[in-house]
Amino acid sequence: MGCGTTLVEAMLLKRPSIGVDINPSAYIATKAKTTPIKPEYLQSKVDILYKKAKSVLKDKEAVLHCPVKPKIPPFKRIDYWFTEKTKTDLGLLLALIDDEFNEDVRSFLRCGFAHVLKNCSKWLMLSVKPTIDKKKEIPDVFDTFFAHTKRMVNKNEQFWNLLQPEVRENYKSFVRVELQDCRNLPLDDGEVKAIVTSSPYVTSYEYADLHQLTALWFEYAGTVDKLRKGFIGSAQPKDLKEELKSEIAKSIVQEFEDKGINGGVAKEVKTYFAEMQQAFREFNRVLSPDGGTACFVIGNTNLKGVDILNAEVFLETCLNLNYKLVKVVKRRIPRGGKILPSTRDPTTGRFTASDNNNLVEAYTVEYIVIVEKEGEC
Repeated sequence: MGCGTTLVEAMLLKRPSIGVDINPSAYIATKAKTTPIKPEYLQSKVDILYKKAKSVLKDKEAVLHCPVKPKIPPFKRIDYWFTEKTKTDLGLLLALIDDEFNEDVRSFLRCGFAHVLKNCSKWLMLSVKPTIDKKKEIPDVFDTFFAHTKRMVNKNEQFWNLLQPEVRENYKSFVRVELQDCRNLPLDDGEVKAIVTSSPYVTSYEYADLHQLTALWFEYAGTVDKLRKGFIGSAQPKDLKEELKSEIAKSIVQEFEDKGINGGVAKEVKTYFAEMQQAFREFNRVLSPDGGTACFVIGNTNLKGVDILNAEVFLETCLNLNYKLVKVVKRRIPRGGKILPSTRDPTTGRFTASDNNNLVEAYTVEYIVIVEKEGEC
């Protein structure tokens, strides 16, 4: 479900929807994004937090007498990314947020907290890779958080006003958000009419890397390796007994092996295709036999001189799992339109934001592959 945009659109159309993601950061963002809160009530709650936080974060004396203690996770990695002052300010702010009794408001504020972590850290702002910026001027936690929260409050009001009254007054009947692996959906056979997803990318470690600060502060992963575990497209060692249904996928894996590329890349790519195949099989299970449709957004790329034809592999795999083709749409990805690494080093295959003229574009176009369930896998 990513950050929940498709779920929001479904709510606006009064269509019941279920969002699933294995990434806790995606869950946090989507939970806040799909929860309409009465604007006046939310503003009053933010105002209260503003006054409390201002007295604590702007007054050194108040810190000594603060009724809450900073909530700072016991991970050494925190000290790597944050200055001592920023760490203390974030810890106090998180403690005040978690003191909020209303669950919806608390989720909203925690989402805002997660969003400003990168800005308030030493992380290089324009990088999707974990890179320290030694010259970065760290902004004030209080100012940064409440500036962002103000924008979130405005978006919540827009969302509230756009929703039909029966949806916003009973939104839990229209949307369900689950922290779950897409290969094990919390759904009955044939329960859904449509699946829409932007799939993970092969050997894309960025999903875990990009969200490691939230993982640290909310204490669901103390290390990046732990966070990566279970992610499709990660380099975590896995032993899957899944025979690939796509001849194109097999030929891509074989090309890596023939070129003798070191580092286990061939195995990683094979694992990625196998894991996506598992997802397609599970999607087939939950799709309605009466016109159940799946829509996959994915781009092709080149890794270490090997063309990885994700869209073609996806389509061939689906056709061999009892789907039929409805349509394939090709579109160019606008620069800055997605948080995706834009270039790879042709030698190492690593994503990079360097100005090296020898770099190759990683994702220039994307495909929207639309298939319909034709039978059981």
